[in-house]
Amino acid sequence: MESLILLAAVLLAAPAKTDAPVVLENDHLRVEFSAKDGSIVRLRNKGRDLELISVAEPDQQPWAMLLDPFDRVTDFTSFEITHKQPQQVDLQWQTPYDITVRAEARLASDSDRLELRCSAENSGERTIIALQYPAIRGIGTLSDDGAADRLLHSTMMGAVFRDPFHLFRGDDPLPHARGLVVSRYPNGFHGSTLQMMAYYTQDRGGFYVAALDSRCADKDLNFYKLPGNKSLTCELTHLQWDARPGKSLTVDYPVVIAPLAEGTWYEAARRYRTWAVKQPWCGRGTLRERVARGDASRWLLEEIAAVGMWWPFRNDIRDAIVRTRELFGAPLLHLELWWSHEPSRKEAQAAGDRFGPFYFPHLALKTRKTFTDRAADQVFPLLTQITPDWVAMCAAQPGWRKVFLESAEDMTGEGPLRHHQIWVDENRTGCNADALYYDIGPCAGVPTHCYAADHDHPPGAGRDVTQAHVSLFSESNQRASAAKGQYVPVGTECISEPFVGCMDMYYPRNAAFSLDMETFPYVRTLTWLPDGQMEIVPLWPFVYHEHGPLAMQGIYPVSPWSTPAGEDYLTWAEARAYFWGGLMTVVPVPADATISPERTAFLRSLVAARTGFARDFLAYGRMQQPPEIQCSTIDIDHGLAEDGWVRKVRFSGKKPSLKRLLELPDMPADEKDDSGELSVEKWIEGMLAIPAAVAKNRTFTVPVVMCQAYTLDNRLGLLLVNLRAEGNESIEVSVDPVSHGLPKGTYRLQRTTAEQEQSLGTFESRGTIRLELAPREVVLLTADSAEATR
Repeated sequence: MESLILLAAVLLAAPAKTDAPVVLENDHLRVEFSAKDGSIVRLRNKGRDLELISVAEPDQQPWAMLLDPFDRVTDFTSFEITHKQPQQVDLQWQTPYDITVRAEARLASDSDRLELRCSAENSGERTIIALQYPAIRGIGTLSDDGAADRLLHSTMMGAVFRDPFHLFRGDDPLPHARGLVVSRYPNGFHGSTLQMMAYYTQDRGGFYVAALDSRCADKDLNFYKLPGNKSLTCELTHLQWDARPGKSLTVDYPVVIAPLAEGTWYEAARRYRTWAVKQPWCGRGTLRERVARGDASRWLLEEIAAVGMWWPFRNDIRDAIVRTRELFGAPLLHLELWWSHEPSRKEAQAAGDRFGPFYFPHLALKTRKTFTDRAADQVFPLLTQITPDWVAMCAAQPGWRKVFLESAEDMTGEGPLRHHQIWVDENRTGCNADALYYDIGPCAGVPTHCYAADHDHPPGAGRDVTQAHVSLFSESNQRASAAKGQYVPVGTECISEPFVGCMDMYYPRNAAFSLDMETFPYVRTLTWLPDGQMEIVPLWPFVYHEHGPLAMQGIYPVSPWSTPAGEDYLTWAEARAYFWGGLMTVVPVPADATISPERTAFLRSLVAARTGFARDFLAYGRMQQPPEIQCSTIDIDHGLAEDGWVRKVRFSGKKPSLKRLLELPDMPADEKDDSGELSVEKWIEGMLAIPAAVAKNRTFTVPVVMCQAYTLDNRLGLLLVNLRAEGNESIEVSVDPVSHGLPKGTYRLQRTTAEQEQSLGTFESRGTIRLELAPREVVLLTADSAEATR
């Protein structure tokens, strides 16, 4: 009888055993795969007892494919899962499209990372556009109520979303309200600048996700709320770089998922940096190494105080140039749309400023001969037109590359220009350029895909097209430098990973609450930034600062020279621009501006740090996690609430005035663009006329002491500034070089400002110092290894 009961129990248990998940597990992670469809149904960080998947989602889709013409498919006719060995699981789905989807999951016994690989093997004639894997659904909160949960993403070059489970709205018609829905890499505008993200709960831990792709295939790194608002999803989509009928897509790089133990965004960034700086895009070396061998611009990195953009160099603005240069106390870099007023340009260059064109060599204007001659070179299909008449051109096409390179050469001289495009027709000759700036490029607006069947690359996304852009940037730098007889730095709008090694500068607008570009949807529509629901962090410079390129931050929502109500906000944004290792863009100082001595001293303190006493760290250092400093806080009026100082100027209900906002001189009547085409003035005023939601909170709160850390050689540098307009701030700072990878031993401590240097003695490996910080004065605290410098 007992044996019959036992046999019955075994038989009853057998079906449940068949449905049991397939498990990979070691000391770090436990991963469970559904035996029914292969979806990941459990992912546990064992060291911190955190579950990524905590919500039952009946509609699991372990993968998805996009087939031409844009058919999204998830169905399969059969599925097999094999526990190949204790550390590996193989998965296979046969589809009705003559395509077999395969995946492989590995979790080595001594590894803290799960590796996932996938492919779509095509035995038919359909064209594979993309393969999505992994797709992890059912993600809930990590902490009890989600309040301490954070999502780190590389959109806008680094953003941390607070409590994304409750912040993201899955049924909202606005894509950005749902989260990171289609976040394309390598897009530096509203996409993914890096191939990583992290979901963690503060001071405890979480999960790190990254694609380790050295060849820069286009991909989406998405994290968003599903419809119904029950759970979040994390997914990676791999775009086909050879999208021809019958071609398979073999994703030849792993997606890795690893546990996080600290619960900070720095932990995820450090992990990614360890891999990233060894990749081909860092192959030219660090900025300091490049400058030493003449392969980078020393004056750009060491001498420039600030950057002017779109100043009207078609007018006589010599007095404004002098006033602005004198305010900052160091040379400016001008990247301008116009240079037809030759005395103004020569005044700038003769007095130490540098000049370069702000132009659009990736685009052609349909009404110009440049386009009609090369119409076959346009990107296909034109899904991302900037305007109806501005056409993105393919960087792989020899004809367009010739136009691009000849334009770069012509700009460095003062002879006639061979090609005329958008907003360049006023400028008939070169501008003796010291630098070149290419707006609306492959990091912002121009796609890194092209599906033209007759171009000099396979139709597809990323890899060949992206490499064509990289080589075009590099060659334009070489051709311009040869024509000039000295190194000519090149820059572009935004930045993304493949372009680290070929760009010298880039134009982000992420150090403040930009109304117009990178942070646009989170300020204008959702008010997530001013209302404190997300934060921009220096993720990009943390990973790549020592390799470049240099950030030129756009931070001003209105002119900074006539808005005293915004001074707290402006000083906060200015400090972030420089402390993050960049510069800031400025508008001309008008003749009637009244700038206080305290404001002038603060700006010159930032510039002195950049070009003088903290230059080595800010130009060439490796960014580190700053120490936590116990200090008071300051409430800063961002001007975006009802009747706020920004809204009174930008959104007053009156027709916006470019002159009022930027304080530019009036344009001579005979130079105004009255044609039917889109002029720069019409474009800007159209942008300014876009309405904005009203922020719920009038202020945001930050520590009164801003701190940023860098290392260089055997030195640790801590930059500090008291943001308060009046009153000193007394703080205690932990100085710990060893925690940043520097050797143990004796360190000399020094305090430096623009006015003085002060020795603070020595300490062994880790020390604590008490400082008194005066209002708005930049201080550099340096720990220098005594052994290394003897």
